[in-house]
Amino acid sequence: MSIEEPSDVPEVWRSYFARQRIEFTFRDLDRNVEGVSLNTIRRALLGIGTPSRRVAETIAQELGISVEEFYATRAKVNGAEPTTPFTLPTSADLLNQRERDAVLSVVHALLDARDRHATQPSDTPAEEQGASSSPHTDEKTQPGFITTFIPRDQVPKPERPEDAKAARKRDPRFPPQDPDA
Repeated sequence: MSIEEPSDVPEVWRSYFARQRIEFTFRDLDRNVEGVSLNTIRRALLGIGTPSRRVAETIAQELGISVEEFYATRAKVNGAEPTTPFTLPTSADLLNQRERDAVLSVVHALLDARDRHATQPSDTPAEEQGASSSPHTDEKTQPGFITTFIPRDQVPKPERPEDAKAARKRDPRFPPQDPDA
């Protein structure tokens, strides 16, 4: 595959290149797009991986289309139906920055996993795909162990030594052990 060869750029992009008077090669588009590498442009137009929002906006602007149209055209390259942009419910505005980062990291993990799955041939052994039949020694969870989420206001507070001392003073089963009791 050559970056200079027009036949390597998927045909669905041709009308956008022509409208902007850009020669139909990855290299010529790269010359017009600032701040995005040639390889990133190539991957974005070929439908490989998931470009960042900034990359999508930059390429879409140079091609004279909206970001939504850019994503829809990419979906056609992959043979998928274009999807509508995903937006969180308005109540998500109540999330703090840490919670928002957690949501974004889950989204990125899902997309990365999908991309890894799409690039692995089906006859590749599980060990080579990153899956393992035996747990790693550095794994923190054990089979069958479920981590539950406890809201912050319901987490029991650790007992401090002075709390234990006060409890012993109140309980008649414990004789005083220190002179200040």
